[in-house]
Amino acid sequence: MRSADKAIDIRPGSSRTTHLRPTGQAGLVAVALAVALALAGCAGSDEPTDSLGSTPPAPASTAATAPTSTEPSAPPMTAEQRDIVERYRLYWRTVEQVLATNDVDSPALRDVATSNQLITLIEKMIKNEAEGITVQGTVVLDPGVPVIADGGLSASLRDCQDGSGWLPYHDGKVDGVGVPRRDGVAVTLWLVDEVWKVAATVFTEGRCDET
Repeated sequence: MRSADKAIDIRPGSSRTTHLRPTGQAGLVAVALAVALALAGCAGSDEPTDSLGSTPPAPASTAATAPTSTEPSAPPMTAEQRDIVERYRLYWRTVEQVLATNDVDSPALRDVATSNQLITLIEKMIKNEAEGITVQGTVVLDPGVPVIADGGLSASLRDCQDGSGWLPYHDGKVDGVGVPRRDGVAVTLWLVDEVWKVAATVFTEGRCDET
């Protein structure tokens, strides 16, 4: 089947009347019949036809194919990495609780923090208590995939967190207004007695990319 732009236009009978020289009544009948056939051919459809006289079908429409995503997915975490992330989340939930009451003797805090991080938090709560300040609210976390080092004894991860809903209160009244923003946090965790604890945090205010 030829395509529409190359179809051959053959009109029936158009080439069969050029050499006819009819005579008499029979000739007149033949001439009339030939003219009628020619007119019938001219009155046909102007649409292009193929060599068999049929109109070629319109080309089938092709459905648009939705583009596929090429964005790489994050690699799956191991069980140990998932445990580290959960311990990091527990660390922040515990910090929110103890700083809301300045509970420097909290056993829960010592279960999630160690080394300089634990000392810094205790010193902060002692200072806040002396000034009549508590910190209340929730920190929104978005930790990345941890990197385990030192033969499985330490780990690091980066968080991109929003602390605008975690505000200081002075004598029971909120002191200031939180501004929504994302802060980068470089976190170091140590494995202490088979338990992951936060040993250090370094903040980059207003940006989450690495420095």
